[in-house]
Amino acid sequence: MGEDKMRILQVLGSKSPGGGSQEHTRFLSLGLCEKGHEVIVVTRPGKIVDWLRSEGLETIPVELRDRRRAIQALSSLIQDRRIEIVHTHNRDADIPGIISGVKMKVPLVVATIHAFLNRDKLGNPKMNFPLWKYNQLLRRRPHYIIALSEALKRQLLEEIRIPQEKVKVILNAVDLSRLKPLRHREDVIREVKGKGKLIVGGVGSLIRLKGYQYLIESASEIVKKIRNIMFILVGDGNYRKELEKLVEDKGLNRYFYFTGKVSHVTDYLQIMDIFVHPSLSEGLPRAVMEAMGMGIPVVATKVGGIPEVVVEDVTGILVSPASPRGLSKAILELLSSPEKRKRMGEEGRKRIYKNFNSQRMVDETEEFYLTAINDKIPDG
Repeated sequence: MGEDKMRILQVLGSKSPGGGSQEHTRFLSLGLCEKGHEVIVVTRPGKIVDWLRSEGLETIPVELRDRRRAIQALSSLIQDRRIEIVHTHNRDADIPGIISGVKMKVPLVVATIHAFLNRDKLGNPKMNFPLWKYNQLLRRRPHYIIALSEALKRQLLEEIRIPQEKVKVILNAVDLSRLKPLRHREDVIREVKGKGKLIVGGVGSLIRLKGYQYLIESASEIVKKIRNIMFILVGDGNYRKELEKLVEDKGLNRYFYFTGKVSHVTDYLQIMDIFVHPSLSEGLPRAVMEAMGMGIPVVATKVGGIPEVVVEDVTGILVSPASPRGLSKAILELLSSPEKRKRMGEEGRKRIYKNFNSQRMVDETEEFYLTAINDKIPDG
């Protein structure tokens, strides 16, 4: 393999655009293409195929959940295109991608772990036979595993028992070129009925694991002290109806706005005075990094990799998970101090631009590929 050009297969276990692993795979693949490498993306059939193709990426749909056929399709692709690196993202991609790569004796097979493994909907430990088999696969078959945070690395070493020499940390990142709103600020404020109000918001999938139920609980106390406030939740998910019912039950309808799924979260980030991320479990969340990149102070839970990006009392405030009281106290503290919000926002923006930009991540990944392919750990 010549160092000037690598033939890389990125396998992504998603069928819809917009999530953290999807965005990560997009800008990693584009960055590697810009460096002169040949990159093919395989993903599940769905809207994500057109999304990736619209970015100029060669994208091939394969139903990765049909494991037997997926392994056949990936193996043929690896042979036909003389693939030198297989890089997988998410469990649906890891299983057929790793098996195919090892079967076809690809020089380098690597999996990126985007979130904590073996967790239930509330972030509690979970184990069953399929998960056990998946853990065994990760432990034995890929040459290396990339963790997107030090917290994820600790889990891989301590819980999954991956050998330390097989785990590489390449911190998650954001594509700074995408942090540009498309809509006018005034139009978005009008939509969310936020004119003349302080705006507290969050971005993410509306699932129980993200902890928005605790933000709603905290809002009951916040609105007793500050009336000119609006909470906006950007995103959608299977827990949305329960969250909307909780808002209604607490008499908070006038204070909450649910956007549903949106194409450009930056349109809504631009109007936020405070960004809240009350998650119960996280790897290294892109939503938090994007908010910081746009100069918004953050209130977030002290879980997973969040403390690796949010610096306590410098770029935001960290609170215990599942703590409405902790959230309300932190949010009220920032709402009462425009100077502190401005200072934290500016420090957060500087931190993201310096340490968590996508170009840094692409450069580190390319360097890792070149080093690892010449010095990989033997299988088993």
